[in-house]
Amino acid sequence: MARFTAFVRRHRRALLSVVGAVIAYGLLGFVVAPPIVRRQLESRLGAALHRPVAVRELHVNPFALSITIRGFVVQDPDGATFAAFDELYVNANLLTLVRKEVDLSDIRLVRPFARVALDEKGQLNFQDLLQGGGDGGAVAKDGGGLSLRVERLRIAEARVEFSDRSRRRPFRSTLGPITIELQNFRTRRPDNQSPYEFSGQTESGERFAWSGDFLLDPIRSKGTLGLENVQIPKYAPYTQDAIAADISSGVLSVKAGYEVEWGPRKHVLRLADGSLSVRRLEAGTGTGAPLLALDEIDVGGVSVDVLERTADVGRVSLRGGRVAVERRKDGRVTLMELLAPPASPTRVAVAAPESPPPPVRFRVGEVALESIRIDVSDPAAPRPVELALGVERLELAGLTSDPASPASLGLSMAVGGQGKLAVRGSLYPVAKRGEVDVDLDAIALAPFGPYLDPAVDVGLEAGALSARLHVRFDAGKPGISWGARGGVRVDGLRVVDGRRREELLGWKSLRIEGIDALPGRAAVREIRLSEPRLRLAVWEDHERNLSVVLRRARPAPGEGREGRGGSPVGEARPDRAPALPPGGPPFRWSVASLQVTRGRLAFVDRSVKPAALLEATDVTVGVRGLSSDPTSRAQVEVTLGLGEAPFSVRGALQPQLAGDATDLSIQSRAIDLTPLGPYAAKYLGYELQKGKLDLDLRYTVRSRQLSAQNVVRIDQFTLGQKTDSPDATSLPVKLGLAVLADPDGVMRLDVPASGSIDDPDFALGRLIWHAVVNVFTKIALSPFAALGHLFGGGTEKLDVLDFAPGLSTLGVDAERKLDVLARALRERPALRLEIEGSAEEASDGQAIRLQAAREAVRRAKWTELRRKQPALALEAVEVREDEYPRWLAAAVQALPKAPAAGADQKAPPSQEEMEARLLAASTVAPEAYRTLARDRAERARSRLLGAGGVDPGRLFLVEGGKRAADEKGARVYFTLK
Repeated sequence: MARFTAFVRRHRRALLSVVGAVIAYGLLGFVVAPPIVRRQLESRLGAALHRPVAVRELHVNPFALSITIRGFVVQDPDGATFAAFDELYVNANLLTLVRKEVDLSDIRLVRPFARVALDEKGQLNFQDLLQGGGDGGAVAKDGGGLSLRVERLRIAEARVEFSDRSRRRPFRSTLGPITIELQNFRTRRPDNQSPYEFSGQTESGERFAWSGDFLLDPIRSKGTLGLENVQIPKYAPYTQDAIAADISSGVLSVKAGYEVEWGPRKHVLRLADGSLSVRRLEAGTGTGAPLLALDEIDVGGVSVDVLERTADVGRVSLRGGRVAVERRKDGRVTLMELLAPPASPTRVAVAAPESPPPPVRFRVGEVALESIRIDVSDPAAPRPVELALGVERLELAGLTSDPASPASLGLSMAVGGQGKLAVRGSLYPVAKRGEVDVDLDAIALAPFGPYLDPAVDVGLEAGALSARLHVRFDAGKPGISWGARGGVRVDGLRVVDGRRREELLGWKSLRIEGIDALPGRAAVREIRLSEPRLRLAVWEDHERNLSVVLRRARPAPGEGREGRGGSPVGEARPDRAPALPPGGPPFRWSVASLQVTRGRLAFVDRSVKPAALLEATDVTVGVRGLSSDPTSRAQVEVTLGLGEAPFSVRGALQPQLAGDATDLSIQSRAIDLTPLGPYAAKYLGYELQKGKLDLDLRYTVRSRQLSAQNVVRIDQFTLGQKTDSPDATSLPVKLGLAVLADPDGVMRLDVPASGSIDDPDFALGRLIWHAVVNVFTKIALSPFAALGHLFGGGTEKLDVLDFAPGLSTLGVDAERKLDVLARALRERPALRLEIEGSAEEASDGQAIRLQAAREAVRRAKWTELRRKQPALALEAVEVREDEYPRWLAAAVQALPKAPAAGADQKAPPSQEEMEARLLAASTVAPEAYRTLARDRAERARSRLLGAGGVDPGRLFLVEGGKRAADEKGARVYFTLK
């Protein structure tokens, strides 16, 4: 202590100078400097910023080498606060200046504030400061100039207010409070690690964090970035110019490690271990329910090397949510509209670079979608379509940019109510090829019915599609190549016509097995159709359901009926196959086996009253070897039941009828015809009481020429009462049937038909019907010609017997005709015959007068003989040839005007003169012609009754008939009834 006191006394003056200097230094720092610095700061900084600057307090601690500024405010020209903070504390270390280093040991900034604003033109509120220019000072490297060291930097509760009025929708946000920490930052040592940490949040609860290390020379940094709870709808003013979607909900979180280096020899820009998550994302078009709603989106394991153009994603996962896909009537798809940029009339086209950048090399470990509902709506379809899809799980693993590297695909999806879709396989997305197994299970077909409308007018009311297919495709080369193998099944199909909504087609099950398809060809091992149903209908207006379904024009009135050469039942004639494209190879196909079991075919015709109904049951079809090959020969066997009657088709068939392989036989026995009664009532004019039909048909095709042998047997075809139908034929129907029916009531028709299948108007049903109608018409119009053909009369006219003039005796030809006619009447017991004799003066008068003259000669002899034999009858007298001249002269003498005999008379007249006088004097009684005509008819009737054995009740003598009056002559006329 004594020594210290002595030291003080000895150096008192120096010590007092030091103390005074310290006190002066303190007074200068604590008292004098603050107001000066404050004024200079406000004036100089205000001049530099062109804005008013105010500082509420400024404190300097000269001993701690620190400065504290409180209440700092910079105002924009509009009076709003541009920047501010509550307190800034800076503590420096002057001793490091000897090392040319500015050492700031502690910097603390409390509650700083900045306002960043963009006006309508996109100008910043501090645009004037940016345009001022100036040279920026560079931090000196080691060896020259000052370096900087910041031991500790902390910014607490910082806040940035941002507004943007340049967007279509103004944007405002406040970022803060923000905390920033930086430690041990030095510019002199390039390898010095300067850890830093930024964190903060916005007014809507969004949080961000940024931490890592920063180094200089070269500039490099490594750390982590993170954003949490980012409210995506808040940034709609910026997303609306990139995509058309209106994002109404969504929370985004992002986290990633980064590495940056920018030096003269090395550039690095990488992200590592990145992750992204989005929760409750909802997006739409601004009206109605959201089109996209996803519960969770997670992306993990992200690594990106920007400069090397490589990307690696470990996993992409989407879980839960709903997607609405709608195809509008203008063809646009709503989901695509969400992702497309909005239309903008001011959009500027960007010129493409001279050479495209190298492709990005990428790898995605796994893409997974789970529990996502997809609602498909298609108002643009002919009828609106609504379909619900549910992605249970979609996995795509190993997705890379390497064309030779496969990605494994797995998909499990619900389709509609009970349907399932599963896909497994490998894809090469870059090479545009793949190979997958597709499994469909009970996919309801009814929702897809509207897509059939352009082709057919039907209602697809039920049906489930199942399939197991192995599909491969390659679209990476010109001309897509593909292939498919497997089987398809359709169960419970029900199709109704689009007009009446009545069932048209249906089946219990259709199975197609062994499919092997390639471009240009398809082969099927087996087709099995179980319990099919086909219902053909003709409606009251004569339209056919099949024609309406195929959208074909309605036939002209009368077409398809007997008056136009068609059948009253109608025929379904398919349109001809479309021509192949010029130069294109024909499509090749084959079906090894086709089987149909327990089928039903129904036909109803409401154009007749009552409606006609035909039904075929237990339809069984077996076909082997169907093929488009012109040399193929398919074996066909079809059996079915028409009521209790069996019906069968057997033989060989060439589907294109191109070769000589088609040879089919059709047989049936005892088909009940009463279901055709309405047609008989309408078109024949009589009710149908009974009848059965047998068929024995054969069709062959040789060199594109069809030859048909149609043997038809109809048993007990019996017509009832007349119906007076206006559509009935004018032909004598019952007569035609009677001509055809034998004593047992059986009609047999052998109707051949032929034609070229290349004829544009060729139709098998129409060809056969024309042949049948022609046969029946000929029989009805010329029944005697038909009888002559059937019973040996040849081409002779059996309906007329010719007689010698004045005679009623039958000649040889007449007897032969009567024998043929008698046989026909015996064989056709339903026929009745009218017999009408004819006589006239032109053909019979002279013969009758000659007979009267001969009768006068016989009467002259009878008169002479009666003198001796009074009881002698005229019929018993005969004139012999040798005594004829005597009695001729006696007859002439008996004439009323005969001259008296005398000596002056000339020589007696010759026999010819006497005959002439006697013939001239003969007269024909009016009843003589009638008697001759009746006698002729009686002679014909007697022949038929005697030699022919015909029932007399079926033969009718007729007088005064129209035919005899019109045609006349020495004849007998026959008319069948």
